[in-house]
Amino acid sequence: MLTVTVDLGGRMPSKRAAQGAASHEFRLPGYAQVLAELGPKTSEAISALIREGAGSTLFAPTGQLLRVLEEGLRTSWTDAEAASAISAIHECVAKQQELNPTTLARWLRAHRNDSRALTDCLQADPPDEITIIQLLSRAGSQKLVFLANWEIAQREVVLKRFIGPEAAERLIPRELQPHPLSMAHPNIIETHLLRNRKGEGFLVERRLPMVLNDSWSSHGVQEAANLLRDIASALAYLQEKQLVHGDIKPDNIGFEDGNYILLDFGICRPIGKFDADATPTGSLRTRAPEVLLGERNHSYSSDIWALGATVYNAVAGRFPLFSPGEAPPRVSTPAEREAFEGVLRGRVRQEWSSRVDPCVVPEPLRPLLQATLDRDPDNRTTAADLVKEAEEELAGFLRASEGPSRFSPEEELEQLVAYLPGERILSLMPDSQKHQLRRRLEGLRGAKGLTSGQREKIDSLQALVHS
Repeated sequence: MLTVTVDLGGRMPSKRAAQGAASHEFRLPGYAQVLAELGPKTSEAISALIREGAGSTLFAPTGQLLRVLEEGLRTSWTDAEAASAISAIHECVAKQQELNPTTLARWLRAHRNDSRALTDCLQADPPDEITIIQLLSRAGSQKLVFLANWEIAQREVVLKRFIGPEAAERLIPRELQPHPLSMAHPNIIETHLLRNRKGEGFLVERRLPMVLNDSWSSHGVQEAANLLRDIASALAYLQEKQLVHGDIKPDNIGFEDGNYILLDFGICRPIGKFDADATPTGSLRTRAPEVLLGERNHSYSSDIWALGATVYNAVAGRFPLFSPGEAPPRVSTPAEREAFEGVLRGRVRQEWSSRVDPCVVPEPLRPLLQATLDRDPDNRTTAADLVKEAEEELAGFLRASEGPSRFSPEEELEQLVAYLPGERILSLMPDSQKHQLRRRLEGLRGAKGLTSGQREKIDSLQALVHS
């Protein structure tokens, strides 16, 4: 059997020396010996890797690759997962694929005991100006989503790779709809198309500091009101272009600089292009009742329902047709998922009034949210009307959509109460500044949606400024 003798620094002997040494056991180098202690599967995988790499530039005198593997895998990795990770690297070595040790070390840290995620990173071949940091998610069976650096833009981005040419051909045109040359709106994510040296297309979006999820709570009216207005504004813009998003849900909404931003246009298509014979798409948590029952396809109105269901969840802690903490079966378990869809259809027919309960919604939001969650899609409000009504009825809670101020009237009042100086200091304030402050308080006093207690606070401030 081939004997490979390597010192503890990880240096490989010359290929001739290795071929000249015969023994009944394969002697692992120092770094590899530590890895082999994880278990028999890892020992076998690292032995195979070393045999494949004998004489390769990957096994330079510094033994850098072996050192990276030993440091990255020796803790928090099981025998099976470590062996799978090493096998994935073995495949790269066999294909003479270039491996950057620094990048590999980062991936091993980011994907502890997750060889599948490491493999996804190894197999991706991003555009030259993009460096993958880690896998963020597998969006179904057709798309991988990575966190990456876009060197030209000097910023972290979200990189989407489509699995297989058929998925790419079908989905890239849809997801490219929010390209800045075709669609520009402050509440819609910008998407760019880049290609690698093989011509494979990747989509690039700026990374948002926060993306919502099912457990996200608005903690009151203000954030719920801004979420409702912002995404309704995005939907109104889409509807002007005769587009239906088709998958409004918390994890397709991000937040940045005071704006809620609509993401993921993989299902988005022109109204009328949702095939009546096709399986309904989009999340079950926010799927409109008429789509659940097969009465209608996705439409502008079903997008409005999905937005209403998302905001309802943010204030009530559950989706309208769901119990608290209830989650639908995954797409990967079709039988269980189909059975659960039947349960939801039963709730639409038999439990509507108790499930879609407006009483759990705070009063300022209640009328607007009821208008989005009407059982009859023809009676639901439109996105444009929803924006208008929100800006009229919830003005006290909304941040300015444009301009330098990012405070809502409610937030501005809190700031004034907390930081406005006392009467003695105010008496020294120039008359011009006092006049501006009085006008601002009058404007706050007229904002709709404020409570009687908040108006009393404004009255007290006005009296203080006039004294």
